[in-house]
Amino acid sequence: MKDILRVPVPWLLWVSLAVLLAPAASAIDARELMRQTFDQAKVTFRGKMRLDSPGGLERRLEVSHRQSGEAGATYMEITAPFNLKDTRFLSFDHVGREDEHFTYVPMVKRSMRVPQWTLEQSFLGSDFYMVDIAIPDMDDFDYVSLGTGDAGGQPCERIASTPKRPAEEPYAKVVYCVDEAKLLSLHTEYFDPEGALLKVWEPTRIEEIDGIWTPVDQTMRNVQAGTESRLRI
Repeated sequence: MKDILRVPVPWLLWVSLAVLLAPAASAIDARELMRQTFDQAKVTFRGKMRLDSPGGLERRLEVSHRQSGEAGATYMEITAPFNLKDTRFLSFDHVGREDEHFTYVPMVKRSMRVPQWTLEQSFLGSDFYMVDIAIPDMDDFDYVSLGTGDAGGQPCERIASTPKRPAEEPYAKVVYCVDEAKLLSLHTEYFDPEGALLKVWEPTRIEEIDGIWTPVDQTMRNVQAGTESRLRI
């Protein structure tokens, strides 16, 4: 008891304050926050997209997605330019088994199943990969909070996502900066297999559509190649 009384009072207050604040620092459930963020995007919709790629390439697409519980199906068709017109993509997001992806190439007038590795390559010559615009399977990743951050002057929660099977994924890590109120990432960083920053995604305009905050204008910047692509919905 005498030894405790010899400890300076300010030091005791500091320790007590640290103990009280410790639960607050770890209060964010990273996995739950990302689940809510991803689930919000699982809706049935139709729309048109314009994809501007490095070199001035422009692609126009029509897209529709149907959601049924955790399963979904997405159909995309290129409407311009002429040399790619009528190229089509069809994806099925299954539950409990491997997803399926198909493409129809008008030049050869046949459809074919797309292997998984092609989804981790440039989409139509852009800095986007197909996996960048798809909702990931949460069971394939671990999520951890990195604390609060800032994205364009807006406060956010920084969440790191790392794959459970790194050899099967194009990124060693993805860091999201999530607005808890909007349930939308305001800044996302992608790291290559060696752990170096590869790409940065940001929404340049968001709109509330049917109660869901949606990035209707977004960019993907490849910091290693010095290129940038823009996707507008």
